[in-house]
Amino acid sequence: MPTELARTADASQAFRLGPHLGVQFHPEATVEIVTGWARADAGRLQELGLGDGMTFLDASPEQRTAATVAAFRLFDAFADQMSERLAA
Repeated sequence: MPTELARTADASQAFRLGPHLGVQFHPEATVEIVTGWARADAGRLQELGLGDGMTFLDASPEQRTAATVAAFRLFDAFADQMSERLAA
């Protein structure tokens, strides 16, 4: 049975099932990755009235750093937890 790790008002956002972590977001996404996604989907984003997608990148350097730090905290915490389980 999965263990829910994070939830919004609408749905589960992260869960663990044994040694596996499932998330409904992309913690690995860097500014460069998201830029590539936005460029690749520019036509579709414009059809949806979302401009060229570059507005998704409007974040301060502090926000970008905080997102990177949070992603690595997630990865490191999960890796530590799995290491402890394997050592037990």
